[in-house]
Amino acid sequence: MSRSILGPSTGFQMDTKTVELTAHAALVKGDVAAVLTTTVANGLMTTTKAAAGAAILESNAEIIVVAMEDIASGAVGMFAYEGIIDVQCVTTGLDVGDYLIADNGATLALIASDVDEFKIVGICLEDNSATGPVKCLFSGLYGLGSGIV
Repeated sequence: MSRSILGPSTGFQMDTKTVELTAHAALVKGDVAAVLTTTVANGLMTTTKAAAGAAILESNAEIIVVAMEDIASGAVGMFAYEGIIDVQCVTTGLDVGDYLIADNGATLALIASDVDEFKIVGICLEDNSATGPVKCLFSGLYGLGSGIV
């Protein structure tokens, strides 16, 4: 009996998982948002929310998503909550393997994590020399661990 391989024979790969949500504001592809968990209709969370300052960082229970397309305020669009994704990042000088957490700025983005107590939502898969999209392994639902050592 022979064995067939239907994809990469080595290496870690994660399928991109998406969901349709209503955007709280105009978002461009790669923008990061949080899911509004306080408004639930028929058992479903359906809307993103604006950054709430440090509250986003201080709650490891936040669900973080990435816009997969440009989305108008109040429109329904596609968001990823897991996968290998190009994400807007406000930090320059990132290296492959750097950990990323959700930023607490006015617009959510990803920043290099030097903070011990927060949920890691991304790992850089490429270097960057300017702000903007960076390819990363992303998990906004469960996270990829924490910085606690």
